Amino acid sequence: MRLYSFSLFAVLAFATFANADCLRYEPASVTLTGAVTVKPFPGNSHEPILKLAEPVCVDGTPKASYDSKSERNVTELQMVFASYPFGAQWHNKRVTVTGKLFHASTQSHRTKVLIMVKTAREAGS
Repeated sequence: MRLYSFSLFAVLAFATFANADCLRYEPASVTLTGAVTVKPFPGNSHEPILKLAEPVCVDGTPKASYDSKSERNVTELQMVFASYPFGAQWHNKRVTVTGKLFHASTQSHRTKVLIMVKTAREAGS
């Protein structure tokens, strides 16, 4: 009976974590709204960070080399852009961003989850 109870607990715990309300890593596209700040990091690096008002969770992709790890309570995402410069007009503003999520994999990744930005616009516009 103990083994059965433990197995049931393990299944329920996984089912709760693999929640339909959680976001997914790429190739899924997501839209998030938050405040953009430019945060200084060691090594004279300044990175744009999207700060969310409410935490989100991200489900890992089984067997993925980089995006296999699920994350909970994500409130900050480093913003990554295909082309620079990133417009200074977004700094210290609420912005709605659409893009693809990926998990940190190098030292230059400053948050556990990052977003490759496809579009950004001022929130409410």
